[in-house]
Amino acid sequence: ASRPISRRASTVSRSRTSSLAALAALLVLLLAAASAHAQMPKPSPELAKLKFLQGNWTYESIYEKGAFYPNGATTKGTYVAVEGPGGFSQIADFHEMAPEGEEIGHEVTIWDEASHAYKSYVFGNAFPQCVMRTGHWDGDKLIFVTEFEQGKTKMSLQSVTTANADGTVTIQESMQGADGDRKSVV
Repeated sequence: ASRPISRRASTVSRSRTSSLAALAALLVLLLAAASAHAQMPKPSPELAKLKFLQGNWTYESIYEKGAFYPNGATTKGTYVAVEGPGGFSQIADFHEMAPEGEEIGHEVTIWDEASHAYKSYVFGNAFPQCVMRTGHWDGDKLIFVTEFEQGKTKMSLQSVTTANADGTVTIQESMQGADGDRKSVV
């Protein structure tokens, strides 16, 4: 013959089991959160060096007379740079009426610890693919280089950025072609 189970005993037993399970789950969550918090990565100090570029900028580009711009040109544009999520990147948007027409773009710059260099990824309406640049400091100059092919010719675009004492920034761009000569562009 089966014995009837006391409803009260069953409720107490279930309640105690539920409490123990909830306590164990809470303990696991707390340990996981503490472990994750202790292992949160920190942004590289190298990214802090780019803060001088953050803000809302208006700029003027002076395109020198030469093979790329036979008549030269002067244009104006905007550049807005902010710190990326968690401080692991810098994100910028730019807009300019370049000699070739309107240029709109988005740039994300990170510090690549493995190569000990900045990596910049530029997306825009004036070029069909992402332009990848590699950067480093040379004294007080931030230098980015982009390698690409134009037809069958290997080219190199170099951008040198300097923070000026008056709070402005100067960027000089030059192109190097197959002849090995570096020619100023902007």
